[in-house]
Amino acid sequence: MLNRKKVRVAMIGGGGIAQAYAQAFPHSTRAELVAVVDVREEAAIAVAESAKCLAVTDYTKLLDEIAVDAVLVCTPPSTHPEICIHFLEKGI
Repeated sequence: MLNRKKVRVAMIGGGGIAQAYAQAFPHSTRAELVAVVDVREEAAIAVAESAKCLAVTDYTKLLDEIAVDAVLVCTPPSTHPEICIHFLEKGI
C-alpha cells in the first residue's frame, strides 16, 4: 500500500509568488503547508494566517520550531544558494 501521509512543506518567502503558491496547498491531497518563513514578520504572518500555519522570521531557526519534509523557496534568486544549501545540509 502506498504511504498516504502528506508531505509537510515550509515556504521560504512571503511575497507575491509565495501567496500564489499558498493558494494551491488547500487543494492538494499530497502536501500541506505547515510554515511560512519571511524576514519581514508582517509578511510571514499574513501568509501563514491565511494558510492556517506557523509564521517564522528566520529560516535557520525553522527546524527548531517544526518538522518539515520539504521547503519551497520563494525568495529572490540571489538568496537561493544559501537557503538551499542550509536545508540540504539538514537533509531537507
